Amino acid sequence: MSEDTPPTTLERAFRVRLSPTADQARTLRRLFGARRFVWNWALKLDRTLRASGQRSGVTVWSAALTALKREQDTAWLADLPREPFKQTLRDFDRAKKTFFAGRARPPRRKRFGTVNSARFTLDQRRQQVTLGERHGEVQIDGLGRVRFRRTEAMDGRLRSVTVRQDSAGRWFATFTADGVAKPIARPAGRNALGIDLGMRQTATCSDGRVFTAAKPLKVKLAKLRRYQRRQSRQLAAQMQAQGLDPTKPCPKGT
Repeated sequence: MSEDTPPTTLERAFRVRLSPTADQARTLRRLFGARRFVWNWALKLDRTLRASGQRSGVTVWSAALTALKREQDTAWLADLPREPFKQTLRDFDRAKKTFFAGRARPPRRKRFGTVNSARFTLDQRRQQVTLGERHGEVQIDGLGRVRFRRTEAMDGRLRSVTVRQDSAGRWFATFTADGVAKPIARPAGRNALGIDLGMRQTATCSDGRVFTAAKPLKVKLAKLRRYQRRQSRQLAAQMQAQGLDPTKPCPKGT
């Protein structure tokens, strides 16, 4: 395929409603808390290694995490699926690189309840996803087969699945896929018109037409500005009379 030829496939995600069993939901909640623990542990380990001048990276963290699972106080980590822990370390490494590139703030500790998802990589050498007419099942290591409901065809090669629980307690899964056939663009049935709404001009159309606000609207906007200035002066005078600083926001209940 040449550089000028547009791609015929694309990458996309499929979001489905998940129906885990009670035991699977309990394991997933434990996994969310363990991911938060691993993130905070990696943050502390990275700071310690860099402060002592030692090498720090995903390879070093992975080896330290393996040793951490053998310790008595943290042996419970070995009872949970290990794939989300690898993804957590990769996410932490990506957050560090984004910070050093100047595009984000430095990684910080995650508080309790802030981690409510876990990502699993789907092995392409075996079939982990079974699709039915309206329902399907996904085989997740450490959880077993989890049932989900879908509302559209899931084409392409499914590469990973992210399990998430929202604030209402509902479970969802997001599958990432590549090789999805690109939909054919149909010709427009009618002419399109672009409209840009602005401040100076009410609307500017792509065909060159410009619409300005009606005169009554301009009059009302001028009155609004005058009323706002008067309200601001009266508020400052009342705050000063009560011994408050007019340059600061007015306290609630005053």
